[in-house]
Formats: sequence, structure tokens, C-alpha cells
Amino acid sequence: MHKKIYIPLWVSLLFGIQLFARAGGIETSLQQMVSDSSPQKSVQNYIRPAFFLNTFRTNPVKFNKLGTSYAFSQTDLGFYVPLFTKTAWNESNQVYQTFHFLLTGNFLIARPEVELLKTTLAPKIFKPGIGLRAIYANGKKNTWFVDVSPFVAQDGYTINNPTLRFASIVLFNRTVSRNFSYRIGMLKTFVFGEALPLPILGVRLGPLDGVYLNVHLPRNISLNFPLGSHLDGSAFFKPMGGVYNFRKGDNSILSWEKGNISAIEQFRRKEYLSGLQISYSSGSNFSIYIGGGLVTNRKVILLSDKKADRVADAHWVQLDNSVFINFGLTLKFGEAKRMVNNLQMYDVFDLNNSIQPGDNNSSSPNMDIPRKNEKAADQLQNLQYQDVKDLFDTNDLY
Repeated sequence: MHKKIYIPLWVSLLFGIQLFARAGGIETSLQQMVSDSSPQKSVQNYIRPAFFLNTFRTNPVKFNKLGTSYAFSQTDLGFYVPLFTKTAWNESNQVYQTFHFLLTGNFLIARPEVELLKTTLAPKIFKPGIGLRAIYANGKKNTWFVDVSPFVAQDGYTINNPTLRFASIVLFNRTVSRNFSYRIGMLKTFVFGEALPLPILGVRLGPLDGVYLNVHLPRNISLNFPLGSHLDGSAFFKPMGGVYNFRKGDNSILSWEKGNISAIEQFRRKEYLSGLQISYSSGSNFSIYIGGGLVTNRKVILLSDKKADRVADAHWVQLDNSVFINFGLTLKFGEAKRMVNNLQMYDVFDLNNSIQPGDNNSSSPNMDIPRKNEKAADQLQNLQYQDVKDLFDTNDLY
């Protein structure tokens, strides 16, 4: 990787650190939101700055008569930072409306590992991206979510002449009740190995602070359930993949069919993950998780024409099923207005956490929604004298 590549990366890192420091302490002059949450001395952002790490790896599988094996691993670092938060009182409807504007970023390093005749090639893929996210909740059960994530995905040679790609999501969410919400929208993604615009249809069944089923077709399906005061579990099914550029020449990845590496410019992959995940949350600032399962319907392809958009199924190379393991953590900083029993804001938090930046189809445990035991403690702590003074007769004190 050439030295000049490090300059924008260091600038981005320093810029992100500065934003984290500022966003953690920014106070907004917002009105107090009507909810079951407690009054606070100052009203701040509802979404706190967050940093997350995800790692993923599959075991090697053989797929042709030459004994060629293939495995894939990746690690991505990402963040989101609230840049602007606005709360407005709608006098006619007697509700508070909230608008959240965030900066998002992601940096992924991936390695497709190909072994042929005891020679292993594992070129590094660099996938940096930075984007913007907006969430608007009208206070009457309707929420709009928009995310735009431009990125490049190149090896160490072609990153000097990158191809800019755009992933995006536009989503409408209706919070019908504590146990049900539905979602519709549009998605442009590369996780199926192609640039595909797709509709999104989804529902949530069950309370977000209990056992619930989240369906975001075609992104993911997950069944989420608490396991204790700090532990949560999830069973999930989701697609995973991408499009990556390589330089032509001897430093590129091997051609798996002919052993000729002179004409390859692009590597694409798509597969489906079925697995279980266990997460541990220490309060609302830190969570860590580990998961694993089965990778099925795996396909890869190598192309010489990087401008090709759609690829016929017959041209993909089918791989055997494999197993995978993944690991991740999330850190959140600063303070935010604590929401208790605000169902629409719960859906805002769920959307923001379940759709991570970077078009990698990853998500993180939701630490913003209070657990049931935390909720009860908050409500007891917030019981004021004005709420109970009528129960006492001052004559009883003498």
C-alpha cells in the first residue's frame, strides 16, 4: 500500500476522533420531550456516538479437480456520530417531532484466500467509505430512515485509481403498537455480488425490550431474545457478499479455472449465513458478541470487465457449504436523553443499530433500549414527592 494512501486515512481518523470528542459533550437547546422518561438537567442527543468492530471468517473448502481451496475473512471498523439533532413541538397534534442527522464511516479489510498447488494467495482488499444518515420521527408512529454510503473496494494497487460505488437505503417505518411495526422502502446494495436496487419489506413482531422477530427482506431475518440481565441471544439468516477490484497482472488473485491471472479485474462473491449469536452488554456503553453457523449457496466469480453490472447465474462458480465464526464489539460515548416506554424512539434506535454503515449487512446489539428491569428502576427512581404528597397527612407526623 503506497504511502500517499495513508494520508487521507490518518486525516479521516483524526477527524473522527475530534467528532467523537465533540459529539459526546454537545448539548442541544431542545425542549423536554413528552414521554415516560425522567426530566433531565439538560436535553442532549438521543443517539450517542458509537464505534464498532466486526470480524468474520469461513473455513477453507475445495471446489475443483486441481484441489484449489477457498476461504474468506474480513474485519471492518465503523462509526456513526450525530451531527445535528432537532426536536420540535407540533401544537396542532400535541406531539414532539425529532430529526437526527449523522455522519457514518466504515473501513473494511478483507482477504479472499485461494490455495493452489501449495501456493496461497491472500490479497488484501481495502474498502473505505464515509456517508450520511437522516432519521425523522413525526411523533405519531411514523419514522423515515435514509442512509447513503459511498465507498470503494480495491486491492493495494487499484486503490490509487478507485471505482466509487454507492449503497443506499430509504425506509419508512410505522410503529403500530408495542408488539408490532412494519417497514417498506428501497435498497441499493452490493451484498449479492452485483449492484442491485431492491424493495424492502419488513415487520417486527414482539417488544424490542423482550423477545421479538425482526424481518427485513431481503436484508435479514432475526429472532432476538434476552438470556439474562446482561446477555442476549439471536438466531439469524442473511445474505453476505460484495464486489471488489483487482489489478491486472501477476500480483492479482489466481484464476481458479485456468490458472491465468493476466486478465482479472474484478472479484465478486455472494452467500447466505445461518447462525446463532450471543452478546454481552455491560451497561449502555459497551457490548461484545460472538457468533457462528453455516454458510450456504456460496458463489464466486472473476471478471475481466469491471463495468459489467449483471452476471448470469451460469457464470458463477458454485462452492461447497462452509462454517463461519464472527466476533464483534460496540463502544458508545457521551450522554444522551434516556427514553423509557417511548415506542417510536425504540424503533428509531432499532433501525439505527440494525443497519450499520458500509453495506456489509452487519448489525450490532441494541444498547439504547432499556431492559425491563432498568425501566422499573428508572420509574421508581423518578417518583417525585409531588406524585405522592396527597397520600400523606401532615398530622400523621405528630
